[in-house]
Amino acid sequence: MGHPLGGIAPRLLIASYFSSEAWIQKNGDAVKAFVTALNRGIDAHNANPEEAKATIAKNTGLKPEFLKLVELPAFEKKILESDLQPWVDVSFQYKLIARKFPPREVISKVAL
Repeated sequence: MGHPLGGIAPRLLIASYFSSEAWIQKNGDAVKAFVTALNRGIDAHNANPEEAKATIAKNTGLKPEFLKLVELPAFEKKILESDLQPWVDVSFQYKLIARKFPPREVISKVAL
């Protein structure tokens, strides 16, 4: 099983939410409420991994016995440019994007 993403970088962004900056500007209250709720969930997950495992089991159908064997990652509230840079680099290397760019170009100020 291992750590397949470790071949890209020791630390990198593995999940996020996306929207256009125009949508964020138009729906500021919804964005703030979403970020607040997401951050509460991150705090709860990071504070009590065993409770997080019980919640995962309840909502996914995974067996609690299996989840006892799994080490859950800690989640971050902020997106760091350094966590996104490996994706830019490997995407450029394999010609998925035409040019490299600073990650701050695609990270909303709401996320920073």
